Amino acid sequence: MNNSFRSGISWWLAGFVIFVLGGTSLLTLKEGTWVGFVINTPILVWFIHMLLNTYYTIEAETLIITCGIFPKLRIPIKDIHHIKETRNPLSSPALSMDRLEIKYAQRKFVLISPKHKNDFIDAMLTKNSQIEVKRSKK
Repeated sequence: MNNSFRSGISWWLAGFVIFVLGGTSLLTLKEGTWVGFVINTPILVWFIHMLLNTYYTIEAETLIITCGIFPKLRIPIKDIHHIKETRNPLSSPALSMDRLEIKYAQRKFVLISPKHKNDFIDAMLTKNSQIEVKRSKK
């Protein structure tokens, strides 16, 4: 059984990026500055593709992290030892600032932002009950 979880999205940030890239693309097109259009438009398309294609899949023994065109990150679930809620702003395959820090192996970690964090954590715990979970206090 596979469980797939879409990334949550900070729409204020995504909207700002789309507005800036889309607006500058249109402005450069209007002014006939093709270089700006040729640079901005592929970046805008890539960003939208990433918004639509960032998700996390829990398979029998592996967590697969998919983020747009980037190579998939595959983490053996048995190697995951800690999940912590965080708002860490480091670059990561997470489209929201409401994130989970997943620590695995020795000193490795990744930040993700499943839309339904509690369901994601519960699904992970069914695969590896030894994972330590630290939830933020609200």
